[in-house]
Amino acid sequence: MDFERNEGLLNILSDAISEGLVVVNERQTIVSANKSTHELFGYEKDSLIGKPLNTLIPRNYHSIHSVHFKKFMDQREKRQMGVGGDLFGIRKDGSQFPVEVGLNPFEVSGKAYIMALVIDVTERKNYTEKLERTIANRTSELKEALEKEHELGELKSRFVSMASHEFRTPLTAIVSSADLIKKYNDLGVLDKQEKHFDRIKGSVSNLITILDDFLSLEKMESDNVRINSMEINFREYIQDILLEVKPWSKDKQQVVHEHNGAIEICIDPNLTRNILLNLLSNALKYSPDESTVKLISQNQGGKLVLKVKDTGMGIPKEDQKNMFTRFYRASNANEISGTGLGLTIVKRYLELMGGDISFTSEVGKGTTFKITIPLA
Repeated sequence: MDFERNEGLLNILSDAISEGLVVVNERQTIVSANKSTHELFGYEKDSLIGKPLNTLIPRNYHSIHSVHFKKFMDQREKRQMGVGGDLFGIRKDGSQFPVEVGLNPFEVSGKAYIMALVIDVTERKNYTEKLERTIANRTSELKEALEKEHELGELKSRFVSMASHEFRTPLTAIVSSADLIKKYNDLGVLDKQEKHFDRIKGSVSNLITILDDFLSLEKMESDNVRINSMEINFREYIQDILLEVKPWSKDKQQVVHEHNGAIEICIDPNLTRNILLNLLSNALKYSPDESTVKLISQNQGGKLVLKVKDTGMGIPKEDQKNMFTRFYRASNANEISGTGLGLTIVKRYLELMGGDISFTSEVGKGTTFKITIPLA
């Protein structure tokens, strides 16, 4: 008794199943399909009967499906397909959707058939993809958090190292100088006290500079720095700055200024002053006695270009990429006092003003910093 002559009985049973149920013969012709199959693929009732199985398979899968079908017919074993969402069906309107298919071979009256149970796994696939995206996002967030924690740990380590050195040195000098002043006072040797007063003043000045760096960075981190541009005479403005850096000069050091372009410019004088004081003090600090530091400025209409050139110790090539990192100091500068915050602060100030900074350096020959500030 052939299957086709008894498919009515199967239809009665299969229409009660919510999943799609399709039966094909050896020629891959659909001989039976339940109500759920027609609804799943968007066809009218019984309109799939007699159609090739490829009707329900996207065109780009036809060739590979034929190979799989032949292999399956040769082996005649139950098989699950599409687990993991790599199998797709195609609806009458041409839209594709992921499916899982359970294949079961059987025979009726000596003829071979395959019964396929078809399940639409769109919701499951969407959920899986959403879950995978969520996991990927959480993994990325966790990785970022761990990197930030690692960076914070490094920053804390640098801060402790810097603070223990930079605070201990001036504080030790202050204590020892105070003791000597008292001793000289008791002995009535007043002329030797002056150098120790100067030593105390210099040490206090160093501590104030360190604290100013911390406060400047804290203000920027808290977004408490505001741009306040105004019209100034730049030549007079620079002369005042050069007077401020003069006490930092070593024996016979000097800073010379060259300017090109209009001298009336509109900038934030306070932020620009902090930038120049930082760069000029560094240039003097890392240059030898009797050296000259050049400050070259140019008003180029829409922007102010400044260069600070020294003939000092220079920055090793391997350190140059890290010079704007907080608390980072060049490997050849460990014996010279400093917080490692100056260039970080300079860069942040310039970013606030829409400017930028770059530098070139060679060990033993000096460093040139170039900054550009848009004019208001």
